[in-house]
Amino acid sequence: HNGPKILIAVGSLAVSGGTNIILEYAYGLKLSGAEVSIGYLRGHQSDIDWHHLAGEFRVKHLQNFKNENFQLGIMTWWKTVEPMLKMRCAKYIYFVQSLETRFALNSMDSDEEIRAASTYLLGIPIITVAIWLQNVLSAVTSTPCWRVRNGIDKTIFSHPYKATRNNHPKNSEIRYLIEGTYGIPMKGVEETLKVCTELELSAVTYINPGESSPIFSNIKTLNKVPISQMQTLYEEHDVLLKMSRVEALALPPIEAFHSACTAIISKVTGSEEYVRHGTNSLAVEVDDFEKLKESILQLESDRNLLSRLQSGAFEPADKWPDIHTTSL
Repeated sequence: HNGPKILIAVGSLAVSGGTNIILEYAYGLKLSGAEVSIGYLRGHQSDIDWHHLAGEFRVKHLQNFKNENFQLGIMTWWKTVEPMLKMRCAKYIYFVQSLETRFALNSMDSDEEIRAASTYLLGIPIITVAIWLQNVLSAVTSTPCWRVRNGIDKTIFSHPYKATRNNHPKNSEIRYLIEGTYGIPMKGVEETLKVCTELELSAVTYINPGESSPIFSNIKTLNKVPISQMQTLYEEHDVLLKMSRVEALALPPIEAFHSACTAIISKVTGSEEYVRHGTNSLAVEVDDFEKLKESILQLESDRNLLSRLQSGAFEPADKWPDIHTTSL
């Protein structure tokens, strides 16, 4: 095998949008001739089984690669930086998908926050995913900082419904989809579920990337859904409710847009790259769950607005890059 040997370090391989992007880029590297290995810090080798590219790489605990030589080591989370620097890699790149310093804001552990921030100052060249992140990181570090937009896998999220999606008959119920890990405050999932319960909405599905979630009488719950099934779920729903408090660049709204499913979304960082309030979705301030309630009621009473937003969702979806292009 003549291609460069590349080692990618991940925190864990459990279901998440971030892991999906890492595996897609890893596959792009493999297609361009590299020999790609993935080392994880937490969990088990089988945690990768949910992903359609699981069989494409050598996957082991990071420590099991310590006697091998690599041309390039790629860190993907601040806690992977230190263990990765102990591996035998000729060069390093740091793939920063979000400012982890912000995740500690609700915790007492400002120590963690400082340690996360310090990893950006080590002189390792950085690749990131969003304009705002590139601006912040370029301001604090003297190393090169490139932006590669997180693409969407257009083989999974395509537009078969562009011409044929039937806007709902005026009297039928609007179908809502909630996506995000339960029990993580920055995802705002609990409050969103509470709003749906209070409004007694009858057609709500909650997708939890985690193992299990609470039971709500009026909400259908799906755990650990593989990415290959997501398009079908977006097609079967009208509105995605995404009320995160912190995101680098949340891709579920863009995925939903590919199926003419609109969204009510909080104005998190990154959303400015695709959200057009009143044209393709409704944007509300972060943490404003009263406004989420109002926005839902607005759609319930104005089906024409819902139809306009669903039609408007195609344009940003169409223009969004394909992961198979961005990963090269």
